[in-house]
Amino acid sequence: MLKLTATKGEMPSYATTGAAGFDIATPYDVFIPPQSQALVKTGLFLAKPQDKQYKLLLTGPMGDFYVTVIPELQLRARSGLAFKYMVALTNGIGTIDQDYPSDIGVLLINHNNASINFKAGDRIAQGVWSLVVRDLGLGQGESRVSGFGSTGT
Repeated sequence: MLKLTATKGEMPSYATTGAAGFDIATPYDVFIPPQSQALVKTGLFLAKPQDKQYKLLLTGPMGDFYVTVIPELQLRARSGLAFKYMVALTNGIGTIDQDYPSDIGVLLINHNNASINFKAGDRIAQGVWSLVVRDLGLGQGESRVSGFGSTGT
Protein backbone atom coordinates (compact mmCIF):
# COMPACT_ATOMS: atom_id res chain seq x y z
CA MET A 1 0.00 0.00 0.00
CA LEU A 2 3.07 2.24 0.23
CA LYS A 3 5.68 3.02 -2.39
CA LEU A 4 9.10 4.55 -1.91
CA THR A 5 10.39 7.23 -4.27
CA ALA A 6 13.46 8.55 -2.39
CA THR A 7 16.67 7.06 -3.77
CA LYS A 8 18.32 6.85 -0.33
CA GLY A 9 15.18 5.73 1.47
CA GLU A 10 14.09 2.39 2.77
CA MET A 11 10.70 0.74 2.93
CA PRO A 12 9.14 0.70 6.41
CA SER A 13 9.32 -2.55 8.34
CA TYR A 14 7.99 -4.10 11.52
CA ALA A 15 10.80 -4.33 14.11
CA THR A 16 9.42 -7.51 15.67
CA THR A 17 6.88 -10.20 14.86
CA GLY A 18 4.51 -8.73 17.46
CA ALA A 19 4.87 -5.06 16.47
CA ALA A 20 1.58 -3.28 15.75
CA GLY A 21 3.30 -0.32 14.08
CA PHE A 22 5.96 -0.27 11.37
CA ASP A 23 9.01 1.96 11.64
CA ILE A 24 9.36 4.88 9.25
CA ALA A 25 12.84 6.24 8.54
CA THR A 26 13.85 9.51 6.94
CA PRO A 27 15.88 9.30 3.72
CA TYR A 28 17.42 12.69 4.47
CA ASP A 29 19.70 14.29 7.05
CA VAL A 30 17.50 16.50 9.25
CA PHE A 31 18.44 19.21 11.75
CA ILE A 32 15.84 20.49 14.23
CA PRO A 33 16.89 23.40 16.47
CA PRO A 34 15.87 23.51 20.15
CA GLN A 35 12.20 24.27 20.80
CA SER A 36 11.43 24.06 17.08
CA GLN A 37 9.50 21.89 14.70
CA ALA A 38 10.13 20.52 11.23
CA LEU A 39 8.18 18.82 8.47
CA VAL A 40 10.30 15.78 7.66
CA LYS A 41 9.59 14.13 4.31
CA THR A 42 9.79 10.35 4.14
CA GLY A 43 9.96 9.65 0.41
CA LEU A 44 6.85 7.48 0.90
CA PHE A 45 3.63 7.80 -1.05
CA LEU A 46 0.40 5.86 -0.94
CA ALA A 47 0.76 3.31 -3.74
CA LYS A 48 -2.65 4.08 -5.21
CA PRO A 49 -4.38 7.10 -3.67
CA GLN A 50 -8.12 6.48 -3.80
CA ASP A 51 -11.34 8.16 -2.86
CA LYS A 52 -13.47 5.10 -2.11
CA GLN A 53 -15.73 3.83 0.61
CA TYR A 54 -16.09 0.16 1.44
CA LYS A 55 -18.93 -1.77 3.02
CA LEU A 56 -18.02 -4.06 5.90
CA LEU A 57 -20.41 -6.71 7.22
CA LEU A 58 -20.46 -6.96 11.00
CA THR A 59 -22.02 -9.94 12.71
CA GLY A 60 -22.98 -9.86 16.37
CA PRO A 61 -25.60 -10.86 18.91
CA MET A 62 -27.97 -8.18 17.59
CA GLY A 63 -27.71 -9.52 14.04
CA ASP A 64 -25.83 -8.58 10.89
CA PHE A 65 -25.35 -5.01 9.70
CA TYR A 66 -23.11 -3.08 7.34
CA VAL A 67 -20.90 -0.09 8.05
CA THR A 68 -19.02 2.08 5.61
CA VAL A 69 -15.27 2.16 6.20
CA ILE A 70 -12.21 3.77 4.65
CA PRO A 71 -8.50 3.01 5.23
CA GLU A 72 -6.35 5.43 7.19
CA LEU A 73 -2.61 5.51 7.83
CA GLN A 74 -1.84 6.83 11.31
CA LEU A 75 1.57 8.33 12.03
CA ARG A 76 2.63 7.97 15.65
CA ALA A 77 5.60 9.04 17.74
CA ARG A 78 8.38 6.64 18.62
CA SER A 79 8.50 6.34 22.41
CA GLY A 80 12.32 6.07 22.40
CA LEU A 81 12.67 9.47 20.70
CA ALA A 82 10.27 11.04 23.18
CA PHE A 83 12.00 9.51 26.20
CA LYS A 84 15.62 10.03 25.17
CA TYR A 85 15.44 13.29 23.20
CA MET A 86 12.02 14.90 23.93
CA VAL A 87 11.06 14.64 20.25
CA ALA A 88 7.40 14.02 19.44
CA LEU A 89 4.87 14.49 16.70
CA THR A 90 3.68 18.10 16.70
CA ASN A 91 0.10 17.05 16.00
CA GLY A 92 0.05 14.06 18.36
CA ILE A 93 -1.12 11.51 15.80
CA GLY A 94 -0.99 12.27 12.08
CA THR A 95 -3.72 11.03 9.78
CA ILE A 96 -2.89 10.22 6.18
CA ASP A 97 -6.17 10.06 4.28
CA GLN A 98 -6.63 7.45 1.56
CA ASP A 99 -6.68 10.17 -1.12
CA TYR A 100 -3.46 11.94 -0.01
CA PRO A 101 -1.37 12.32 -3.20
CA SER A 102 1.96 13.70 -1.92
CA ASP A 103 5.17 12.65 -0.19
CA ILE A 104 4.16 11.64 3.34
CA GLY A 105 5.62 14.09 5.85
CA VAL A 106 6.07 13.73 9.60
CA LEU A 107 5.67 16.83 11.78
CA LEU A 108 8.33 16.55 14.47
CA ILE A 109 8.80 18.90 17.39
CA ASN A 110 11.98 19.16 19.46
CA HIS A 111 10.96 20.01 23.05
CA ASN A 112 14.60 19.78 24.13
CA ASN A 113 16.97 22.68 24.81
CA ALA A 114 19.53 21.06 22.50
CA SER A 115 19.42 20.57 18.72
CA ILE A 116 18.62 17.16 17.31
CA ASN A 117 20.24 15.71 14.20
CA PHE A 118 18.73 12.81 12.32
CA LYS A 119 20.82 11.00 9.73
CA ALA A 120 19.36 9.40 6.62
CA GLY A 121 18.03 6.01 7.68
CA ASP A 122 17.11 7.05 11.25
CA ARG A 123 13.66 5.94 12.35
CA ILE A 124 11.54 9.01 13.08
CA ALA A 125 7.97 7.70 13.44
CA GLN A 126 5.83 4.62 13.24
CA GLY A 127 2.82 3.89 11.08
CA VAL A 128 -0.34 1.93 11.82
CA TRP A 129 -3.04 1.04 9.31
CA SER A 130 -6.62 1.30 10.55
CA LEU A 131 -10.15 1.21 9.23
CA VAL A 132 -12.32 4.23 9.99
CA VAL A 133 -16.11 3.98 10.16
CA ARG A 134 -17.67 6.90 8.26
CA ASP A 135 -20.82 8.64 9.52
CA LEU A 136 -22.96 8.78 6.39
CA GLY A 137 -25.15 11.46 8.00
CA LEU A 138 -22.36 14.03 7.78
CA GLY A 139 -21.63 16.12 4.71
CA GLN A 140 -18.41 15.79 2.77
CA GLY A 141 -16.38 18.00 0.48
CA GLU A 142 -15.17 17.42 -3.02
CA SER A 143 -12.24 15.24 -4.05
CA ARG A 144 -8.79 16.28 -2.81
CA VAL A 145 -6.77 18.43 -5.21
CA SER A 146 -3.54 18.96 -3.28
CA GLY A 147 -1.23 17.63 -0.57
CA PHE A 148 -0.09 18.56 2.94
CA GLY A 149 -2.50 20.85 4.79
CA SER A 150 -4.74 21.31 1.75
CA THR A 151 -8.12 20.43 3.28
CA GLY A 152 -8.52 23.63 5.28
CA THR A 153 -7.21 25.62 8.22
